[in-house]
Amino acid sequence: ITPKFQYLEKFVGQKEYLLGYPTYVDFVLLAIFDLLRAFDTKFAEAFSSLSGVRTRLLNNERIKKYRESDRFSKSFMPGFPVDL
Repeated sequence: ITPKFQYLEKFVGQKEYLLGYPTYVDFVLLAIFDLLRAFDTKFAEAFSSLSGVRTRLLNNERIKKYRESDRFSKSFMPGFPVDL
């Protein structure tokens, strides 16, 4: 897993999102990133660019509003909270 994330880290570089603007792929990355963080909380520390993508997505006002709504599932797996 780490080599693939190292590749993605290099690919993102200084861009705000994987393609420079938010796409479906950024949300898939967010879900995978959070899943991996559930098993290793220090995982994200090695990937500052990818962590930045995650932070920008989560700080988007419309996404924040959705995540705070009743429509958003607070757990992606039984027993694992979304926010660690």
